[in-house]
Amino acid sequence: MYRFVNPSATSVVFLIPLALMRIALMTGNWGQHAFVDEAEPDSDFHSSITLIDAPASGTPTNDGYHTSHHLNPLRHWREHPIAFLSQKQQYSDERALVFYNIDYFMLTITLLSKNYEHLARCLVPIGEQMKMTMNERVDMLKRKTRRFTEEDIAKKWGTQYAKLR
Repeated sequence: MYRFVNPSATSVVFLIPLALMRIALMTGNWGQHAFVDEAEPDSDFHSSITLIDAPASGTPTNDGYHTSHHLNPLRHWREHPIAFLSQKQQYSDERALVFYNIDYFMLTITLLSKNYEHLARCLVPIGEQMKMTMNERVDMLKRKTRRFTEEDIAKKWGTQYAKLR
């Protein structure tokens, strides 16, 4: 088989792009699900985010409307902005996280560098969030990215999911 395949060309054309695409997709997916509500971690509104006025929201897939995708995975990508606008009150009531002027890659980088102040500035305050000061928004974002303890996991989902000693 090596007679017919050039290893260098195969690496450049197939393997390197595959590895880069996998890393990019994993980075974006992590950013989409990095904020988890400690009280309701399985809530679609509390554990996924919406990006408006961001490159991901203007792409052909409207990927920035990730909460809308969680609420209805069968919804066509063109319907996400309309669904978001028609459900704005529910997003507000459920304390959903909506960000603007940041994409998933930069959101991930900002989280990894622990720059919560920048994220708080990108947050679109809705509902009760409008009454929060900038420091309170920073604290809220930090709470939503804290590590769950094994006890938290066992309490919420049972010991089969926790690695209790």
